Amino acid sequence: MASPKSKLKGQSYGFKFVEKLGDFLNRYVRRFDHGDEALFIKYGHDNRFPQEAIELVGNCPEAKRAMRKRARYIFGDGGFVNEADRLKDVGGQNANQLLQRVAVDVSLFQVFAFQVARDGQGKISKVDNIPFEWIRKHPEGGFSVNRTLGTSKEKKEWERYPEFRGKAQMGLQDLALMKSEFGGNPEIAYFYTADPMSFDYPVADWFAGEFDVRTNTELMLLDNEM
Repeated sequence: MASPKSKLKGQSYGFKFVEKLGDFLNRYVRRFDHGDEALFIKYGHDNRFPQEAIELVGNCPEAKRAMRKRARYIFGDGGFVNEADRLKDVGGQNANQLLQRVAVDVSLFQVFAFQVARDGQGKISKVDNIPFEWIRKHPEGGFSVNRTLGTSKEKKEWERYPEFRGKAQMGLQDLALMKSEFGGNPEIAYFYTADPMSFDYPVADWFAGEFDVRTNTELMLLDNEM
């Protein structure tokens, strides 16, 4: 099985032949052998799967329209405004605003994440979205976050964050231990369904048509050149 060479910017897979289905899937998200990675478990062969997916969709007008339309369906075009506006957290965010912010991540990646802050008494004080493309899993638990990923000033600035404990109230001792281990960073609530093809990270259903998206983009570029 071979993958066509892309004219898009960034990494190209070239004509890489694989012998096993597992090798083909691991081209996107490896299921094992994390090696010596101390800061994060790689998302894709070069840890840039989310950024590549965003670039892939962003370069194809049809795919971009489809993703944005699906995001509007997920959000419901404000259909839940009356009820969701009543559900506000201490930081002022309501459920409707949070849903609107994560809808694009759900559309693109079939996953979303929140960062959850607590006050000095261990109660949840604020909930906000965090762009999914910044997040990687940490091999020792929790997550590694790099807020420069996907920007023009990308750096190797990884910070470790704890996984959301699933509690509205934490004991003071547990809170102190968590702050000590993770430098006071807020918890991250990370929602996706693991399966054999989405083992450490999600691989969205639409990515099965990756080559169709690449072909449409290359045909568009060829038309422009002519």
